[in-house]
Amino acid sequence: MLVGWGICMVLFARAGSLLALASVGACQVVYNAANNTILQLIVPAELRGRVMSIYFLDQGLPPAGALMGGLAAAQPGAPTP
Repeated sequence: MLVGWGICMVLFARAGSLLALASVGACQVVYNAANNTILQLIVPAELRGRVMSIYFLDQGLPPAGALMGGLAAAQPGAPTP
């Protein structure tokens, strides 16, 4: 499904169609659901909560990094586009 996502991204970049963008979203949903399911199937039940908490750190940490990057870019001397 990840290959399909990449193909749909290229199609969207080339054509800019809404159908290609919807296909990108559909591929992401299927990939995330499959990835989450496989992870929960291979992890023992007593460790599932711990593993999922680490797995979902990627949901909360990127905004914090973006905030730090934005604050660093706003400092004097940073070039503006």
